[in-house]
Amino acid sequence: MSYRSCCKSVPYFERAITLDLYDISAHNNLSSYFLRLGFFSKAIIHYEYALFLQPDQSTRDNLIRALLMLGNLYHGQDQLGDATDCYKRVLSLQPDHIEALIQSGVIALVGGDLDEANQSCRCAVGLSESVPIHDVLSAGNQFHNQGRILESIACFIMAIFLYPGSPDLYNYLGSKLASIGYHNQAVKCYEQSLRLRTDSVTYNRLGASMHHLPGRMQEAGDCFQKAVDLQPDYFQGYNNLGFSLAAQGRTPEAASAFAVVLQMDSSESARAIYNLMQCQVL
Repeated sequence: MSYRSCCKSVPYFERAITLDLYDISAHNNLSSYFLRLGFFSKAIIHYEYALFLQPDQSTRDNLIRALLMLGNLYHGQDQLGDATDCYKRVLSLQPDHIEALIQSGVIALVGGDLDEANQSCRCAVGLSESVPIHDVLSAGNQFHNQGRILESIACFIMAIFLYPGSPDLYNYLGSKLASIGYHNQAVKCYEQSLRLRTDSVTYNRLGASMHHLPGRMQEAGDCFQKAVDLQPDYFQGYNNLGFSLAAQGRTPEAASAFAVVLQMDSSESARAIYNLMQCQVL
């Protein structure tokens, strides 16, 4: 159904509810339209009312879906308190809900509560405390190969609990979080990795995640600069630095970065970017 059709349908069901507050069908239908329109909080209100009137599994599942969508929206915007509230409400309805458990584990990890993060993730994937780290990592890789990214993330959180001093685990977890759009959380993982060990690849990844966040463009550029300072032959670092500088309007500096790229890679795409930047300088 189109956005316009949804908008047209909402007043009809709102009117039905004003005529009969106990119309379960109207509450459910209104919630489904609010969900399609992205009004998650409104959808939750009416699903909760419908569930109160008639506690059935279908309405419960719809309420869980709406709570997850709102929680994930908050999570992606780094509103972790609001996200946690949504996930807790999901778990009150379904204590073994895998996604809510893992998302809660991610929030606990970036908040510094490794015990809580580990417990949530172990409940989600069903691994006991006695499972050794190589089996935890093996499970994480298997989940990754199956396209089950959240379960893979859970395994690497458990691995961090076992080896909190490993920069590689934080780095890998950061890349996983970035792959599902959680750049704020990825940034925190990369920053922890850098506290444990300084390296060019992590600075490059940190810059890439910062590049996606509002108001952090300058910091992203600084990270790319640190990456190439640490590794002067780092092709990808110079490439990202060039794009970052160009996005900031620092065209001459961007052209200089792309000039270094050209020395390492004479492909037509790199040359075209460099020529374009040079023209803008002139």
